[in-house]
Amino acid sequence: MQAKDFSISNQKFQQVVDNFVLSGYRQEDAVQQTKVLLAEKYAMYHEALQHGFKGRLECVLDSIEQTKAGIEEASNRGDYEAFLEGIGMTSEEYWESQIDDMMMYDAIHCYQESLQEAFESTNPFTEATPEESQQQWEEYYQACVDQAVENQEIEYLR
Repeated sequence: MQAKDFSISNQKFQQVVDNFVLSGYRQEDAVQQTKVLLAEKYAMYHEALQHGFKGRLECVLDSIEQTKAGIEEASNRGDYEAFLEGIGMTSEEYWESQIDDMMMYDAIHCYQESLQEAFESTNPFTEATPEESQQQWEEYYQACVDQAVENQEIEYLR
């Protein structure tokens, strides 16, 4: 996967496909979902960086610890252990491998919040219901994502 401001190796692409397959997707659906996920994620990450947003390591590490604690008490903990077995990692290896992705998502989240604040300040929703306001925001944000992806002129090299 090659874009104007980023590239994704075949190995990374396949790793995401494999995770979707492990989650129950058929191979062709996993490939399509991977294309969408990675294009949107990396395009919005680039936008976040361009607007001065970075991931916050402290927030990411806190999130990992909270998630681990929740997993310990979850009734479906066996599913998590089966997932780890399927990807051939220990819990610690898995969470260590997730830090960079979580940092990206944190930067994207911060950028998304700034977009939402700007959107709400220019669109007062005086006559809209909360559901209509939420739908308008989601449509606006998806348009931002779509534009960011389009701007990247992504080529799929598989």
